[in-house]
Amino acid sequence: MTKTALYVARLALALWLGLTLNLAWAAPNDKSISYVFAIYDASGYGSSLETLRQLLPSTRPQIKEVKQFPQSVPGAPAPLLRAVWEPQADKNFRPPSLNQLQYFGRGLSREQAQALSGSKQALIVEFQVPRQENLAAMQAALTLMEQVARKTGGLLWDDETREAFTPDAWHGRLEGWSGPWPKVSKHITIHSYKATETGVRAITLGLRKFGVPDLVISDFNWSDNQAIGELMNIAAQMLVEKQGTVTSGTWDLQTTLLQHTAAREQANAQLLDQGKAALKLTLAPATRDDGDPPNLLWELAFDRYAGDDLHVRRATMLRQHFVGKSKVLMVQHDAELEAAKTAARAKLPALRNHFQTKLVPGESILVKAPFKTDTGGIEWMWVAVNAWEGTQITGLLVSDPRLSKKLKAGQTVKVSQDDLFDYLHRKPDGTTEGNTTSKIIERIQKSSLP
Repeated sequence: MTKTALYVARLALALWLGLTLNLAWAAPNDKSISYVFAIYDASGYGSSLETLRQLLPSTRPQIKEVKQFPQSVPGAPAPLLRAVWEPQADKNFRPPSLNQLQYFGRGLSREQAQALSGSKQALIVEFQVPRQENLAAMQAALTLMEQVARKTGGLLWDDETREAFTPDAWHGRLEGWSGPWPKVSKHITIHSYKATETGVRAITLGLRKFGVPDLVISDFNWSDNQAIGELMNIAAQMLVEKQGTVTSGTWDLQTTLLQHTAAREQANAQLLDQGKAALKLTLAPATRDDGDPPNLLWELAFDRYAGDDLHVRRATMLRQHFVGKSKVLMVQHDAELEAAKTAARAKLPALRNHFQTKLVPGESILVKAPFKTDTGGIEWMWVAVNAWEGTQITGLLVSDPRLSKKLKAGQTVKVSQDDLFDYLHRKPDGTTEGNTTSKIIERIQKSSLP
């Protein structure tokens, strides 16, 4: 499973906007990159500013402390930091709550989460580094912050990704380096939320630390959540490795060209052809939403794939590269199968009520519905539910039609609850309910083999 924070309500995301220090942090420019890390005093140690200053001389490349960043970046700038000990962090740099740490805490025990959420003091450090030294300076900044946290018993905060870390969890970011290249998925997070009544929006946070745009994919269904996360992590890795040479417009993403060994192997393992075929993407300016990071945003679009609308084009891309072809199983309905269908239909009213009143981010419901084939028969296919009013269901066709050539995966369709054959309820914790008929069909199919 890719490292993503995909099951996050937009309300929780908006709450993080209060975690902003009332100081004039420097804005990034075309020659330098700025980002903010912090250490919350979770142990009662007190000011960790002097500890940071003691460790600064050992940083490589050398990071220098300044009171104010220069207004204009010199021709050969050095990595710089500006550090502030905030004795009223509970007012000026509010720590995350226990509820928020359920989503954004990395490696924290309950005791540590309680200490962090109640912390009243913090060391806040802004780094400003030259673009040409960004990756090496990032390693130095991560190492410095980890060392200070270990010496003072503090807990770390990444203001770009809005995540809290123990020193051990933070160290995992450094362990992910391969030569000069970071494992980018360890340094970013992906927030997904229901942006419209029928669509989910995903956005990366943290790519500003590397001087590249954050990525957006809009208007998809929760059922495609995992593949969308995998795609965004792959794209983010390539953007960072290309270091600003990727521009908006068409983009052929070839995963076999990734420099980071583990990232390349992971990406190729997630693709049907082991990355031999390029992902034919389009990068365009994204529409901003409340809570988006203060960074340039690019929308990942799929205009170069076949389809009449964005849903079909996205489905075509995902199924060509990320999702295996579905099998067509031809069986005669027997008593066991009919009983399973009847049992599934009996649960549909309660499932409809759950969809309308209790569905949470990361949760999706699919239904198996009948569609007429080109020869007058019936092809049963899965539909990801976007709306369920009365007995009418509107959703996106998930299955690849084999016998109904007028239909395409990703197409918006309407089906009746009264005609359904089965359902599949995917829960945020990864467990599922339903889909009993598919298991019976596969067993019947196997038993009929010679």
